[in-house]
Amino acid sequence: MPKSQTGNIDRGVCTREKRHSGRCGNGTCPGCGITLTSENATPSTVSHGSGRCLTCSAWRYHKTRKRKGSNPQTYQIADSPFTFSCGCSGVLPHLGKSNLLAKAMSRTRDEWACRVATILKASRFNGEKQGYKSIDPNTPHSVIRTLMNEENCALCRKPLEWKFGAGLTPHLHHDHASGEIFGFAHVKCNPKAEAKEILRLKSEVKKLQQENQKLQEECEGILLKAA
Repeated sequence: MPKSQTGNIDRGVCTREKRHSGRCGNGTCPGCGITLTSENATPSTVSHGSGRCLTCSAWRYHKTRKRKGSNPQTYQIADSPFTFSCGCSGVLPHLGKSNLLAKAMSRTRDEWACRVATILKASRFNGEKQGYKSIDPNTPHSVIRTLMNEENCALCRKPLEWKFGAGLTPHLHHDHASGEIFGFAHVKCNPKAEAKEILRLKSEVKKLQQENQKLQEECEGILLKAA
């Protein structure tokens, strides 16, 4: 047992296996009475010999969330099945890795985000930043996941290989004017498509400007004749 606040009184040793304060330092969990080890408790709990085991801590945490009206927290575990809140489900990749289901958000922790959700978020951010229409954020994830199953690049029509990382992950190609999605494309193909789209838009703007100039000249000619 810890000494008194003055440090002058030794309170002895707690002999209870469970239902104790959890701070007496006798090396057992106050909830279930199990001996605290590195397999069932955190390193700090084991070193202090006081605190709850992982199972009792999780149970208490979920009970507190339920009492406060929150849903029980779900944990992501590498190489295990998982369902995101959006409904996308599958097997998570290895720790710190990514796959078609999820994108790794940390190299050292079990933390992933739905890949489709990250695609939609990135499209909206880049669209606002660069001034083009992004993919509709309300697009059903099932639609995009169906496009993931396409074997060929949406632009060059050559086989599409799914690799993950900077400069490797295929891009979801879409129309920057309407937001319509076409499919996934090689990283090297997508910039070429964007360049072609920019040239096309510039050509249309130039054509409209010429038509507008011609229309103004015709109007001026009509007004001069009328005068």
